[in-house]
Amino acid sequence: AVHGLYDISGIHNPLGLAAYETYRWSIAARGDTLYSLLGVRYVLSDKGNPPGDQRLVPVYTGGSVDIYRNTTAYPMAQLVYEAMQVAGAREAFEAIHAPGFDPTQVVILQEEPQPTGSPGDRPRSVRYTEYSANRLTLEVDTPTPGYLLLSEVYYPGWRASIDGRPARVLVADYLFRAVYVPAGTHQVQLWFSPPSFWIGFALSLATWAGLGAWLLVGTLRSPRRVPAAVRV
Repeated sequence: AVHGLYDISGIHNPLGLAAYETYRWSIAARGDTLYSLLGVRYVLSDKGNPPGDQRLVPVYTGGSVDIYRNTTAYPMAQLVYEAMQVAGAREAFEAIHAPGFDPTQVVILQEEPQPTGSPGDRPRSVRYTEYSANRLTLEVDTPTPGYLLLSEVYYPGWRASIDGRPARVLVADYLFRAVYVPAGTHQVQLWFSPPSFWIGFALSLATWAGLGAWLLVGTLRSPRRVPAAVRV
């Protein structure tokens, strides 16, 4: 965190998200499909203790740790042009663990998919222009409608817009976020704004306003003391 690096464990928090913990502990090995879908590009390991198979190659062996590069890591944001609907979270979990599941070819949704098209060999691109814990901005260029799949954990309160117009944030591949993007060049923004924050903020304002009014009324109602005459 100090050096601007991101870790799949995040900053230690005893209140971990159940879906994320379930996903993380279901990963068979470092470098497999579900591990790479988290966007893990580098793995730190104890000296002389390889963290996985040949999919993780050493890139630094000096100092007190070894660093390996995950050659199968997926991009943190990618366009997917085929969607499959499942009935719920359990079915989505089973779908991403099915043999042959390829997150670059199909996105698993828990609702009816929107129309998409095959881009063929036509160029498409996704580029981050802003990345922080609570706000993301991307430039997306796609020849046909598709789904922007983000290797970011879904949680209620995430909101999105496309070129300034509201868009839905979907639960994708059991754990992640996705946004349906029409054909063309667009700016896609996501930000975290949970209703609970604004409810708490409003309650706090109301509480402080009530305390202020109570103190003001108490001050106005208290009798004023008249200074006693001083005898010389």
